[in-house]
Amino acid sequence: MRWLSWPPWSWSNTPRRPPIWRGGARADARRALLLKIQRFITHHLSDPDLSPEAIARAHHISVRYLHKLFRDEGTTVGRWIRGRRLEECQRELVLAPPPPPADMARGAPGGFISPTHFSRVFRATYGMSPREWQGAAS
Repeated sequence: MRWLSWPPWSWSNTPRRPPIWRGGARADARRALLLKIQRFITHHLSDPDLSPEAIARAHHISVRYLHKLFRDEGTTVGRWIRGRRLEECQRELVLAPPPPPADMARGAPGGFISPTHFSRVFRATYGMSPREWQGAAS
């Protein structure tokens, strides 16, 4: 068994390349796809029907792979969409003249199903209602 402990060639003389599955070209391609998907989501934030299924279909990938891309980033597709929508709504609330929160919930960039849902999610994220945020920003 001594022959197994020492290969006939020296491993130190072989060129070291990172395996594709640990990084390299595949990681770059995944990152590029994720950025493309994030731009797509940002462009379609006002669409209340924006869903993982619609996003995956638009990018010719499976829903499972879409979820994997976001999971590798430490989030979920739904959480990322909701976060971007809330960021846009938060930005809109400080504009002069600010739109009423109910209008924002339905229209761009809101994309929320109802004003009630929007207010609930906004309060859970920022600790105050959209109206309170609007008042504090004025």
